[in-house]
This record gives sequence, C-alpha cells and structure tokens, in this order.
Amino acid sequence: MEDEPSMIVVGIPLYRSLPATFFAHWLRMDKTKVAATVTVEGVYLTHAMTTLVCMALDHDDWDRLVIMEHDVIPPVGAFERIAEYGPDKHIVGPLMFQHVPPYTAMVFGEDPDPEGTVLPFGPDIVKQIADNPALYACSAVSFGFTAIHRDVLEKWDKDVPMFLHTNDESHDVYF
Repeated sequence: MEDEPSMIVVGIPLYRSLPATFFAHWLRMDKTKVAATVTVEGVYLTHAMTTLVCMALDHDDWDRLVIMEHDVIPPVGAFERIAEYGPDKHIVGPLMFQHVPPYTAMVFGEDPDPEGTVLPFGPDIVKQIADNPALYACSAVSFGFTAIHRDVLEKWDKDVPMFLHTNDESHDVYF
C-alpha cells in the first residue's frame, strides 16, 4: 500500500457563487484519486477553511486535502499529479497572481525576515518558476489550489488557529 498513489479529499469553500466555467471544468476533471469532496457555504472565509479541515478529517482513507477555490482552473489531471507527491511534500500550492494591478505573484520568499514577515518573490524568480514548472521551496502561497498532507492537519497544535486573517496578512499566508 505504501507505493500506491495517495487519495485526496477536495475542499471547496463556497463563499461566493460558482462561475459556470469553474463548474464545467470541475465536471471534466479526472477525479479518480478523489476519495471525497467537502464543501461549506455562507460563512466567513477563515471559518470556512477551518470547517473544511474538520470535515475532511472526519473521512478515512485519504492522504491530502486539496483546497480548491472558485477562481482557479487547474489542469484536468491535477488530482492524479497531486496523488503522486511523496510524503515529504507537506504543502504544495500554485503560482497564482493577484486579481488587480500590479498582479503580484502570490508566492512568498523561502526565508522570512527575523520578524516573520514574508515577501513575494521578485519578477526574476517568478519568471524562472513559470518557465520551468516544478516544485519549489517557499514560505507561503495563495490557497487557490493547495494540497496539504493529512499529517500537517492532524499534528497541528490545537491551541493555534490554522487560519487567521488580519489587515497585514491573509488566511492562506498565515497558514
């Protein structure tokens, strides 16, 4: 069983209406490696994310939770690729960009400064990542389509919130 690809739970926060393009793409995706789908709607985003984690942990026989937000159209075979990640790939997220100018890449530096602040990768690093698709080390990513290994969620210190949104930091960067 160790050598078999892992199974996935897909968590979809429904905090806005789903665009038709997202839904149509979801129907076309290869969901062979998807053990379950969990959704939550109508609640504040940090609460929705926490609820998705709790709902996923109620299921058995999966190794990764994939948070899939409505503003992402991943490759049709993305779940199959995620299922192949080794157990050392604890959190794998996308190269995404802000929806407003200057369209900053939402992938943040590998080494935070001494105060814990992370900074977006510069344009040269972002271009290298875009031109050479692979897994790269970083400190934080946007959650649009992020795979989190079950161990990360089960071993999380229950006294520390998983998701917190402040004026200076989004829920996904906080995570």
